[in-house]
Amino acid sequence: MDSDGRVFALECMSTDTIADLKKKVCALKKELPIQDQRHVFRGFQMGDTMRLADSNIKEGSTLHLVIGMIGGGAGPYVIILV
Repeated sequence: MDSDGRVFALECMSTDTIADLKKKVCALKKELPIQDQRHVFRGFQMGDTMRLADSNIKEGSTLHLVIGMIGGGAGPYVIILV
């Protein structure tokens, strides 16, 4: 994780879904509730049921996390998969 907490690494498996990823993010950063997370990979917002492997997301991939909160909110965050 970087000094301001906006770039962090997550350990994931290829069989994980975006919903699994959201749970891991929330466990690491409680201020980022699951329902407000929007994960973007290569310019496309990822659906909760999408598996990482099916979207060609693998170790070393970078996802962008945008927080969809009323009034704006924090973000963007960067997630690097390890």
